[in-house]
Amino acid sequence: MRIDAAQLLREPIGTQASSEVDLGFQRLSDDLSVSAIKGQLKLLRTSEGIQTRGVLSVDVDLECGRCLSPVTETIKVELEERFLASLLNVSEDEQVFPIDADHHLDLTPVLGDLVVVSTPMHVLCRPGCLGLCCTCGKNLNEGLCDCQPDEIDPRLAALKALIK
Repeated sequence: MRIDAAQLLREPIGTQASSEVDLGFQRLSDDLSVSAIKGQLKLLRTSEGIQTRGVLSVDVDLECGRCLSPVTETIKVELEERFLASLLNVSEDEQVFPIDADHHLDLTPVLGDLVVVSTPMHVLCRPGCLGLCCTCGKNLNEGLCDCQPDEIDPRLAALKALIK
């Protein structure tokens, strides 16, 4: 996801611009794709480059943690990053990004990191998801399977007596 900043870089320091983001499918890294990105970014011309700020809604395609069905989760990410024309005077502990030779800001690595950090660890397709049968693998949300109840582990057989 690249933003053309050539015009803003010609403006005096302190000039602001807005950029509307409304994108469909985007590949943010080799193992991360999103189905939509929407939001508003504010760009501020600084003495060193451009400061970006904004809140973006990102639709991430995930799998249910119980039944593995596809789930689209919308997450909000807050973006605030510096893009510099030259990285010569930047210390190693500062996180800044370069403005490329064509005067574009590449938000892909920034968004990739933010989406990974903001994505929930355990997503369900619905609150009462029954998951998969541990014996045959059938999706129990689509109906019960014909599997017989598991034999109880002999080490835990004494606990069954407590249930009665």
